[in-house]
Amino acid sequence: MEFYQISDSNYQRALKSHLRKYVIRVEFLSYYESEIKNVTQRTIKDVVGSLNINRQQLTRRTCSLSLLNCVGETCEMVNYGDKFRLYIGIEDGGDVYWFSQGVFAIQNAVRSDDYFTLEGVDKGGILDGSLGMNIVDNQYIVPSGENIRDVIVDTLGLNIESYNHQSIRSSALSRPIDPQSPIVDFKYRNYVTQSEISIDTNAPVGDLLTFLADGYSAEVYYDINGRLIFADNLAMQTGNGYGKLPIKWTFKEDQVSNVQYTRNSDVKNVVTVYTNSSEFENVSEVIRNNNPSSPNRIDFVGVRRMNSVEIPYVGGSPDEQRKYCVAHGEYLLSQEEFNQNSISFSAILVPHLDVGDRIMYKEDSFVINSIDINLDGTEMSIVATQIQ
Repeated sequence: MEFYQISDSNYQRALKSHLRKYVIRVEFLSYYESEIKNVTQRTIKDVVGSLNINRQQLTRRTCSLSLLNCVGETCEMVNYGDKFRLYIGIEDGGDVYWFSQGVFAIQNAVRSDDYFTLEGVDKGGILDGSLGMNIVDNQYIVPSGENIRDVIVDTLGLNIESYNHQSIRSSALSRPIDPQSPIVDFKYRNYVTQSEISIDTNAPVGDLLTFLADGYSAEVYYDINGRLIFADNLAMQTGNGYGKLPIKWTFKEDQVSNVQYTRNSDVKNVVTVYTNSSEFENVSEVIRNNNPSSPNRIDFVGVRRMNSVEIPYVGGSPDEQRKYCVAHGEYLLSQEEFNQNSISFSAILVPHLDVGDRIMYKEDSFVINSIDINLDGTEMSIVATQIQ
């Protein structure tokens, strides 16, 4: 049997075995992301390549893989910008446990002798200019008073190439930027734009999504299933939000190597956050780390100033905008503290892990910031931040 995104006891037992057998599945997709053909259950030794995942806004995943002895129409039919889905699996007897690693747009496809090589970027690359797609021909404007969720949904429903600034609902012939509906945190259904937002001519439409995410304390990215996520930033929540995450894997000492702990001594404790709007009264706030329990507080180590940070004007009044400035400054200083202690190591390939997941090693808890996977099944490299 085949199981998808299932981490049960049988999967975990197979993963802990010294006789692990990994497999790869590549599904070539239509524009609307239904499967056309696949190269499936290929033994891992027939694959060369890497998958890189970094926790950042909008575009997080890139991959390059070469498939040995990939013959026939499957390996001849792909074009620049086409999509594919990548799975990594592990066999357990006659069963296979598959874990999606994302939906990718093809940046390069080359046949060379017995190898067929694919290079791809996740669907954020369709929005951020990486593929030269969805660049606006004219200034794109979102009026004030627009619901944030509706702005995101309608933006992904545009067809920038053929019907600039027209919603998908306006033409039966139009194809949306993204045929999959986004997942937007419920709280953003209650937020509206306080001022007009615009992105300039020749800018990628993804600039709008990152602007909204930065202004409203959100993370925006594509998940492993190719769905756009616009979610409340966990680090902005009160209390130890990271400590409430479920533990996705506990690494044993015999599963890791090349362990290196890093302590960042250059932690900043003062930041100025400001706005730069042509429509409203601009505000500026200086936020300082005076927390008596912090080893980086000003009266203990002196002033260590971060570069000033501009944020979008999203408040309804100058007083309300000052609160956004203070909140964002406190978030930036908390991230300085959070990122002070980190770990990097090589480990067995654990296909269900993703950036943002919580893991354990020895007695310590960490949140994953980046993952680099060798697609020949040999190892993965992880960089993670310690949860205090």
